[in-house]
Amino acid sequence: MIEADHIDVGVRARVVVQPGYDKDALLARVLERVGAEAAGLRLGGDVLFAQVMRAFTDEAGVLDVQAMHLRRGPAVFGRFSLGPVGFQSVAYEAGVGENLVMAPTELAVFRPDSGLDDIEVVIP
Repeated sequence: MIEADHIDVGVRARVVVQPGYDKDALLARVLERVGAEAAGLRLGGDVLFAQVMRAFTDEAGVLDVQAMHLRRGPAVFGRFSLGPVGFQSVAYEAGVGENLVMAPTELAVFRPDSGLDDIEVVIP
């Protein structure tokens, strides 16, 4: 039996919000949506850029999402790699539009307190 390696994932982005919306409440709802998306992933399931983007854009009050990057923390259990995903000892930030690829034994976990989120919320 192989133990699943939980991988913290996060987001860096600039979110433009309509005037009149509570920035903190809106951000909390968006992060809850992102967490729900990650919770629905299976072992080895990739974190898809489009799904995370949808979590932002489906929220009322969000006008635009700019420069969104997905981030992943290092693996906890694995210290070597088998297959296409190499072991990472530091956090990794994907380019704009890129997915986060998980190894077959990795499970993406979104925790707002992981330190991987950097979301700037602005009102024009």
